[in-house]
Amino acid sequence: MDSDYNEINRAVNMKQLYQEEPCILLDEKKIKSLLHCNNLSIALLEKTESTNDYFKDPAHKSKKPAVCIAEMQTQGRGRLGRPWHSPFGQNIYLSLHYPIQKDISKLLGLSLVIALAISKAIDNSCALPELTLVKWPNDIIAQDKKLSGTLIEMEAESHGVSHLIIGIAINVNMEEASKRHITQPWVSLRQLTSSYHDRNPLCAELLNQVLLYLEKFMAEGLAIFIKEWHSKDYLFHRQVSLKSNAAIIKGVGSGINQHGQLILTLPDGSEHAFSSGDTMLMKK
Repeated sequence: MDSDYNEINRAVNMKQLYQEEPCILLDEKKIKSLLHCNNLSIALLEKTESTNDYFKDPAHKSKKPAVCIAEMQTQGRGRLGRPWHSPFGQNIYLSLHYPIQKDISKLLGLSLVIALAISKAIDNSCALPELTLVKWPNDIIAQDKKLSGTLIEMEAESHGVSHLIIGIAINVNMEEASKRHITQPWVSLRQLTSSYHDRNPLCAELLNQVLLYLEKFMAEGLAIFIKEWHSKDYLFHRQVSLKSNAAIIKGVGSGINQHGQLILTLPDGSEHAFSSGDTMLMKK
């Protein structure tokens, strides 16, 4: 262990001692015992720059799905290169490496499907006051605040194999963070339930659901998930502001189309589909 990790461990132990708070670290054996897939390799790290970047090292690529989970990230990031606050031992920072032989045009809507899988895993694992919702394109929302985010990257190789790297972060036991670290409204499972959560069962259920949803998506595409998205759609029938490049578009959320694009009904009554951008609810 390096000096940084020792310092972190001492801080965790002191917090336990004086505040009588639990601290259950991630355990590869516990996670594997709860997985439906028996041959999924797991790299469990004390600290890394980014779990997504772990799989960009050729030495860590394989012909089978693999997962990297870290107790802490020093350079965690979300969509559009935004930093993701990743304190030690509190949350889930996980990346799934998933090799495929499929044209990128067949992956439209993948981020939405992953969001549904994450939402299902959280709902299955945690007794929340209300079920989680999904905000296009891939955020998980609870009590109007961000609970989880996803960063999907793809690397293609000349012989036809592509490598999906699906990075997932969930706020689990984090109770506070400065505005310097997180600039948008956020929430954790601990805040929602007023209880501490062992992250190991949630990690396993997360992997189970993501792998299941991926298998269905690769076989049948987005169409079979549109009804489920509609039932979870945080933006549906709500006033939405979409920032796309330099433009700001305002309208009412009207679901998604078969390509996974966001449909907005504009003030003139016309419907337009958008393939990228940041969304937020408009203040009343």
